[in-house]
Amino acid sequence: MGRLDFDEKHDTAEMKNITDSSRSLVFAGRSAITSAIAWILQLVFVGLFFSIGQPFGTLSDLANTLMVLLMLPYALAMYRRYQDVSNWWNSLALVLSVIGVFLVAGASGMLVLGSIEFEQSLRPVLAGLGLIGIWIIGLNILGRSDPILLRRMVWLGIMVGVGLVLLAALVMARGALEFDPPWAVLRNPIAIPGLVGGLIAFLGYPAWAIWLGKSLIQGDFE
Repeated sequence: MGRLDFDEKHDTAEMKNITDSSRSLVFAGRSAITSAIAWILQLVFVGLFFSIGQPFGTLSDLANTLMVLLMLPYALAMYRRYQDVSNWWNSLALVLSVIGVFLVAGASGMLVLGSIEFEQSLRPVLAGLGLIGIWIIGLNILGRSDPILLRRMVWLGIMVGVGLVLLAALVMARGALEFDPPWAVLRNPIAIPGLVGGLIAFLGYPAWAIWLGKSLIQGDFE
């Protein structure tokens, strides 16, 4: 009788762990999809700001802040997923993602509050996006051994991550931010790969995040 009670309690605890894990993955998946939506809204608001003006600049900064903060739940979910694959690299990637998120969110939030000017926010935002790019690369490299992840999704994620790193590294390192007017950066051939990488990342991230989010919600990672 005692053995039977023990087995029942063990099975109940195991079922509770599975349920908690499923709920966590669903929340992470929804966060990834919402982050992609915020990314798209940010691009729309940027376009409206340059064509119309405020308040779309502020709305773009708010969407940018929301977008990166929503990366944290699924960053943690994927860290847990791959913690037995490569613990040191997995841990490093998570740390870089957290630092990157808070750099971008902090600079964007201060910009909304009027604590800093737009020019002052560019470097921390780009640095943060570069760190997030390294995390996305690492996440997808770890995901290559995951039988659930489609190879196309992995390569799309790697392209997004590389694009963010190129944007941060080349544009910042070569003084592309010092051009006035901004489109004068096109005269700098070294900065162009960074801008191309940024374009790939900005267009590719929503697709990758939605893809990942749907997989999490559908229980593909159980």
